[in-house]
Amino acid sequence: DTMTSAIRADAALWGRVLRFEPVSFDEFVSIATQSGLGMDTGKRKDEVRTWLDRQCICFYSNDLTGPRSRH
Repeated sequence: DTMTSAIRADAALWGRVLRFEPVSFDEFVSIATQSGLGMDTGKRKDEVRTWLDRQCICFYSNDLTGPRSRH
């Protein structure tokens, strides 16, 4: 698998994954793009997100998921 090889090639990132440290989703998107997986569409990002979930890799996103309000 291309993503697995790319993640394992980066020793620092691989260590963070093994320690279950959350890694920015954008970092994984960047790795996928550099690996030639083509991240042009939102569907591709959904595929990466699904792959990360299936591999039990902790990640976070800076995207807001809904409206926020203060009470």
